[in-house]
Amino acid sequence: MKYKIITYLDIRKIANFVSRLSSSEVILTDERRKHIYMKHSSDYLRIRRGLRKTIDNPTLIYASTKDHNTLLYIRKLSKNNQNVVVRLSINNDKKHPENSIITSWIVRDSYVKVIDKNNILIYNEYSEK
Repeated sequence: MKYKIITYLDIRKIANFVSRLSSSEVILTDERRKHIYMKHSSDYLRIRRGLRKTIDNPTLIYASTKDHNTLLYIRKLSKNNQNVVVRLSINNDKKHPENSIITSWIVRDSYVKVIDKNNILIYNEYSEK
């Protein structure tokens, strides 16, 4: 499996949600990169350049209520938001040996409200200041 290390998780931001990560590396596999390109080709370059920025400096982080060990990183942009979905690698999970970016796309504020309603907020940049 070919992949690229994008960044490292800031454990302090997610400590209330997860305590035993196999690694702090966050990777993007070639397969997932192609998926993002195919699904969001018009925003692909913007999305790709924003992956690290969004994970390193999120505005909000949510724990998914649908997908176990999955976080949604949201970063406020000038007009919209970038959403990066990261599957965590917990306790040497053989199926998911690395923290992996599953997908990413640009979302409107109204979609962030849906995310907020349906998931668990674990980090808010504004409450940390």
